[in-house]
Amino acid sequence: MWKFRIMGLLLTVLISVSSCTRGTDVPEKTTEVLTEATTAAEVTTVVSEEMPESGIDREAIMSKVYTIPRNTPYSTGVKIIGFDRNALVNSDFASEQTPWQINSLDGVVIDKGLSVSEQTAEVQHVILTQGVMGFEKMKTYQIELNATVEGEVLVKVAVRAVEDHALMAQVNFETNETTTSYIGEFPFNYEVPEGAVVEIDIETDQADVFILKDISLKRKPLEMVWNDEFEIDGLPDPEKWGYDVGGTGWGNGERQYYTSSDIDNAFIRDGILTIAALKEDLATNAYSSARLITREKFDTKYKRIEVMAKLPDGIGTWPAIWMLPTGRLYGTWPDSGEIDIMEHVGYDPDIIHGTMHTTTYNHMKNTQKAGLLHVPDSREAFHRYTIDWTSYEIDFYVDDYLYFTYDNDGSGPASWPYDNDFYLILQLAIGGSWGGQQGIDDSALPTAMEIDYVRYYELPVESLDIEAPEDVKEITVDVVGTQATYHWSPSDDDYLVDHYEVYLDNGLVAETENTSFIVYSLEESTSYSAGIVAVDGTGNQSDLITSGFMTSE
Repeated sequence: MWKFRIMGLLLTVLISVSSCTRGTDVPEKTTEVLTEATTAAEVTTVVSEEMPESGIDREAIMSKVYTIPRNTPYSTGVKIIGFDRNALVNSDFASEQTPWQINSLDGVVIDKGLSVSEQTAEVQHVILTQGVMGFEKMKTYQIELNATVEGEVLVKVAVRAVEDHALMAQVNFETNETTTSYIGEFPFNYEVPEGAVVEIDIETDQADVFILKDISLKRKPLEMVWNDEFEIDGLPDPEKWGYDVGGTGWGNGERQYYTSSDIDNAFIRDGILTIAALKEDLATNAYSSARLITREKFDTKYKRIEVMAKLPDGIGTWPAIWMLPTGRLYGTWPDSGEIDIMEHVGYDPDIIHGTMHTTTYNHMKNTQKAGLLHVPDSREAFHRYTIDWTSYEIDFYVDDYLYFTYDNDGSGPASWPYDNDFYLILQLAIGGSWGGQQGIDDSALPTAMEIDYVRYYELPVESLDIEAPEDVKEITVDVVGTQATYHWSPSDDDYLVDHYEVYLDNGLVAETENTSFIVYSLEESTSYSAGIVAVDGTGNQSDLITSGFMTSE
């Protein structure tokens, strides 16, 4: 965590170089934007009025008819943020307060569900719309319908842009009388700055009945691949955690000595890992603390990483949840990168920071890219600090609230050294060039950062990359004797080009992430064909583009 910050400059840099929303409050109770959404238990109370177990009472249904006009406004915006929270609002479909916009032809009746009059046309549609929804690109979503069905009914769940009603995703359900719960999923592959609406199109014929009870829309659950729930009291699990040890300042002028396997500085009790900072003389330092690492125990890339933590209180504290590269593939700091999932300084207690450091973007140049978020109860309550790390971007969240995104700009390791394994660090520093800018309040010690759990999830986002890269637009070849240097323009992809295949006379000779390549030891005075194919992270390929050249004598 190599840092040197002057806070006045830091705030200026945050405004100028970060793409996040600045100073945004974490909505109350995790996310205020979901105040209209109901939990599964609440949905049950809404739709639990008795229905016949077999057969449908058509007269009872048709006695209550209510159709919402087409111009009914959409409900307020809802951010789809979690794996266990329904982003849609369910209610009595016949109520004037229903959040659904319902459009239908004559003969469709609404009463705690949907049905069709036998006097209507042979095929009947009813369309329910709710929004505006905050979908995120390259995330997979799960739709679940609970319904009573008589006959065979086709249900299409679509996501459409608010602005032009363009179709962006669709799931089709073929319902039947033996099933009451229908689950489907879809990847979302679009940037939608104005949001999108969810549209449910129910298609029946005159003999069919479909009564919709409730609908849920959530993020698709991810597979957990590594975790520590801190369930065994005592020292941290040595199979999962190691220690960085010492008191040399750690490049930041920090005042603490980091200990190893010291029960006073790092211990588990009642399912909580505590990293404690103490006022005590140790070596040449006046404070002690701990810095836990997963290096060479769990090193990885391209994951969702979640840490549920409660932060310490007191001026002079500097807790951090962050990552460093295991192998330093591109050199020493900052060339091989750093990911600060969460940083906090005690003299600015209500603000959480997420920061990226690379060769191009780092605090030594005042070019670091960062986001900050107002989390006023970070010292009193546990919050979930998360990154979604893919090959094309890293998203930063607090309690599933997205507040900062760092993009892979395609320029290479100088701005994106994040294509190799990193390890996790949990630490509590005291003082230092940032944490100690307003001194150290010794009366606040001892103090601690508490960790409820650490979890890593697989992010199957590469499988969403379904479009092939665009063809390379231009190939030039520089020939010197029997040596040929290919140059080509970068290809574009819906996500990211992973590498290029290099061909000579239609034969594959190499793969490279660069946009140039040298072919040696060719025959003199011979005609050849240079070829390039762009390949994305899923293996989709562009067409082979060729250019002829001739070697000299």
